[in-house]
Amino acid sequence: MEKNIYQNRINLYINELDKVDLANPLVVLEWFYKVSDASIMFQISEVSDLIYTKLINNGYREVLSSEEEAKTYYSLINARMINLDDLARNIIALILKSIKEHKSIDLTVQSFIKIFNEKFNAEDIFSLMMERLKNNIGTRIVATIVVNNEFILKVGTLNQVNDYVSITIDEEIIPFIGKNIAISKLNSINGNSLYNNSRVIPSMDLSNATNITRLNEEIFKDNYRQAVAKVI
Repeated sequence: MEKNIYQNRINLYINELDKVDLANPLVVLEWFYKVSDASIMFQISEVSDLIYTKLINNGYREVLSSEEEAKTYYSLINARMINLDDLARNIIALILKSIKEHKSIDLTVQSFIKIFNEKFNAEDIFSLMMERLKNNIGTRIVATIVVNNEFILKVGTLNQVNDYVSITIDEEIIPFIGKNIAISKLNSINGNSLYNNSRVIPSMDLSNATNITRLNEEIFKDNYRQAVAKVI
């Protein structure tokens, strides 16, 4: 029964890929983000060969050297004066290298996919995260939170989701980005990613309202402004 459920999930993801504009590398990377919790499916040769062929036939290529991988990392982290299309294609090239060998996408490349999408597909990706969270209300989750510039872990039941503003775990309200506190990751108990914010690190300054508002608006864009307007 469990195998059938997993196969149905793979079929759903592949059907979604058929609806994607494969000529647009930003949209392709968004799809890889959405299926990140099922990365093990690329170990199945029929799946990885199908996706590899689709992408190669649409003009993508594999990474050629370790220098290219280093350049991709530098461009992604700095994100200044870059061509988004080229950067997305470089990340896809790294993905192709993995799936050609029928391997799960390695953690480094998964982090590239996450950072890229959270920076450049932010509105769609964070909207997807809010939906995932709301679909898990009532379940137990693991939260990685920065509190007073230190990481802490909290395990509890997700009671409520206030889109782009806060969540409630075990009746405690925790803002996504607030006064000396921010949420870095939220995972289900079985490890599925529900929310990830690569911008949240211990050194970020959350000491004043101006910084907090700026970060919320930079990360969540108009979604945050609209959410705050609803509260007001």
